Amino acid sequence: MDDSIQQPKNTKKKMKMNQPNGTTTMSLAAAMGLLALASSASAATILNGGFESEDVITGNFNTNVTDWFEEAEGGSLGGFAVDLSAEASSPTPVDDQWLELISDTNAAGVVYQQIDTWTANQTITISMLVGNRGILTDSDYAVELWAGGSAGSAANGTSLSALGATQVDTSGTVAIVGNGLSETKSFDLNTGPTGSGPLWFRLTQVAQGGGSFGGNDVVLFDDVTATTIPEPGTGTLALLATGLLAVRRRRRSAA
Repeated sequence: MDDSIQQPKNTKKKMKMNQPNGTTTMSLAAAMGLLALASSASAATILNGGFESEDVITGNFNTNVTDWFEEAEGGSLGGFAVDLSAEASSPTPVDDQWLELISDTNAAGVVYQQIDTWTANQTITISMLVGNRGILTDSDYAVELWAGGSAGSAANGTSLSALGATQVDTSGTVAIVGNGLSETKSFDLNTGPTGSGPLWFRLTQVAQGGGSFGGNDVVLFDDVTATTIPEPGTGTLALLATGLLAVRRRRRSAA
């Protein structure tokens, strides 16, 4: 009779011993799942943002800028990798070369590349060095995010509009720095609530004073980077996962 009374007590004791381990296992699984979800957000990447892939001879230029597409080509119009180290009136790039956007009388110099796949309401910080080539006429500029279109159809001479993409955010017109000078600029652009497909970064000239280009108007860029700012929800998931892992460690130490 004594044995039949004690048996349930032993069973309850075993259940109590197993319960924390079961809870710990669930916490670990939940933590790992949350960490995976928090780390799954994509990050925008700009390729050849230093414009050094072309290895341009001093004082010369290259019409083909690796990893970038020009919306329009012809004559001096478009984007060029240039080495201006022999020009005393030109600013100094981060390394040796700049991207030079040059207009003609009818069109702006424009370049673009795909930097990610579109995700709703994602903030991307674009940083760059902007320069003024002192011996030529200046132009202002704008930095933009576009979404959609056919990535496989991107090519020199094809605009983002022609690809079927639409603009989702822009810096608006930004005034160029003074003659022969350079400055570091940073812009927070947002992908917006609606979109799909490829996410594009676009650099374009803007005529000063809202007028027209005079022909061979120039703006310089270097060291262009993109940084994706984590969404608040992603940060919360990471913190929650860290908390669950901390609880697991405390329970293991107590055992």
